[in-house]
Amino acid sequence: MSGINTQGWVLRPQFIPEGRIHERIIPKVVSEQEGHQVFDSGKILSGWVEVRLKGIKGSRVSIRYSEDLDEEGKVKHNVANETSETYYDTFALSDDMNVFQADFTYKAFRYFEITGYPDKIDLNAVSVISAGSDIGLRGSFQSTDVMLNKIYKACLQTQVNNALNQLVDC
Repeated sequence: MSGINTQGWVLRPQFIPEGRIHERIIPKVVSEQEGHQVFDSGKILSGWVEVRLKGIKGSRVSIRYSEDLDEEGKVKHNVANETSETYYDTFALSDDMNVFQADFTYKAFRYFEITGYPDKIDLNAVSVISAGSDIGLRGSFQSTDVMLNKIYKACLQTQVNNALNQLVDC
């Protein structure tokens, strides 16, 4: 018998619900150049990007993620304020229609850029998937004060961002 059990503590398994998609967001375009587009999901979230592209065999497309932009309006090379040159996904295109989504790994981001695709990417081809653990909401808050309502929504989003089948601290 473990030492904890002999001290009268009752241990129970703790389960965190599996992940689920909370919201599908159509992002806004921040900037466009040939082979380089920057998008804004509208808020910091945990999840991934889904993009549907007509195939151009031999092309490689990269999606880089960040919570903010640099002075030139490009996605910073960072994760949670730490420099990272490798916080991106790369996909090789086939001749067919391609659907890319790195849905086995959550990313924390607001902005993302897609590089390597020679054509302009239609906004209907891009979705941001906000995902996290399937934690139920047990209450609500509504005020006549718009700022208090925004703070409440930001607190809920932070909880969703920090419960990804394991509790994390950002």
